[in-house]
Amino acid sequence: GNNLRVSITNYGQTAQTGSPGDFWYEWPKNTGRRYVALTQFWVGGRVEDSVGDTLWVVDVPSFRNNPVNENISWTFEPIKGYVNPGGESFGIAQSDDPASWPSSWPDKVTDTVDPGWSGSWNGFFGKLSGGAKILDIATGNGIVPAHARAFSQEFHSAFEITGIDRADIDPQATVTEQKGLLEGITFKGGINTENLPFEDAAFDAVTGQYAIEYTNTAETAGEVARVLKAGGRFRFVCHAREGGIVTFNAPKAQQCAWLLKQSGVFESLSAAARAAFENSPEREETRTRFRKRAVDARGKLAKMGENQEVQDLLNNLVQVYIARDQFGNYAGFEKWLKGVFEEVAGQLQMIQALEEAALDFDGIDRLSEVLQKAGFDEIAIAELHAGPNKTLLAWQIEGVRV
Repeated sequence: GNNLRVSITNYGQTAQTGSPGDFWYEWPKNTGRRYVALTQFWVGGRVEDSVGDTLWVVDVPSFRNNPVNENISWTFEPIKGYVNPGGESFGIAQSDDPASWPSSWPDKVTDTVDPGWSGSWNGFFGKLSGGAKILDIATGNGIVPAHARAFSQEFHSAFEITGIDRADIDPQATVTEQKGLLEGITFKGGINTENLPFEDAAFDAVTGQYAIEYTNTAETAGEVARVLKAGGRFRFVCHAREGGIVTFNAPKAQQCAWLLKQSGVFESLSAAARAAFENSPEREETRTRFRKRAVDARGKLAKMGENQEVQDLLNNLVQVYIARDQFGNYAGFEKWLKGVFEEVAGQLQMIQALEEAALDFDGIDRLSEVLQKAGFDEIAIAELHAGPNKTLLAWQIEGVRV
């Protein structure tokens, strides 16, 4: 095993930091034999000054502050939100130690699939016995089953995990990252949560992340109660209507709707491409009209919100028109354009479904009442937050089958 001992900081330096008790790459451990006194993370770059001369700049962990404003650090600092929640005495956050991770990852706050609190699931899975059977509803790409699988592997829990979804899913074939975590999980598509094809009391736990709020909650709650064993646990994570995911996607929905229905960009692009491929006398006129539409659209979209994704899509439409010859003819171009239109329409539909399904304070209370009527007790509701501003993202609701 690893027999090396060294002090590691979260500001780009290892070994000697000036603090008593630092370990200077001691090997083997507890021998006092030190081999490296200090390592630092250096960043270099080549820039040009105002008169065109080349300058080489190197930045190091220099432990300096801005001489004009001492509150501004000039050394490398840990990014806010990525610190060990246990505090300095517990060391820095480490990739192989989930206990050292923060409760949320700031860069995942707006991720609509996995908003960054996989660690919160560990507390749920830790309450289950070894060999427990877990059902994840509306599983999608298998995010929660993958968390369960990782926990099972780390703690030798030997969970038996099943993920079901209304859509025709195959995460083992479509997911590329952490593919190994999906091995051994049973995924079944074409299944409605309101009519589960499982025997009574078949599972020890039922989970769902962005799941139950998209269904007929009363019917789903009844089915979950039926397939859970007495004493079995459930946990659902639901979109919060006032949450960051909904508010982040609202401008994008507005942009997509306007781009599809009011901008005229797709129609003018189609006309310009047709005229170009057919070498029509209207070729220049239609090209000018499309470019004007595209320029106007950029300004309109910018006023609607800072969503670079839709702006990038618009830029891509312009670039593909310029390189239209790659399609060979107008039919090929129109087929591609129709695919882009349908993709944007699909994103709009997904956001609208999210907004409709998201629960406000009254909505999560009503869901709690529905679950109680279905036969659950010890129901607990919590808010899930993320980032340094503690942005509300979702509701977490869990309980026990009576």
